[in-house]
Amino acid sequence: MVRNERSSKGEHDKVRQVEMRRSVAWRGVALRVQDRCDGQVRSR
Repeated sequence: MVRNERSSKGEHDKVRQVEMRRSVAWRGVALRVQDRCDGQVRSR
């Protein structure tokens, strides 16, 4: 029982880390797109 609980907790932590990495990456992409749009508007 204890082993199963530990492994499930470890898997949950891994999933949480992956989700955090994904959210950070998406935020970076959104910022880049925003910068590109701003640059286009300024150049015009």
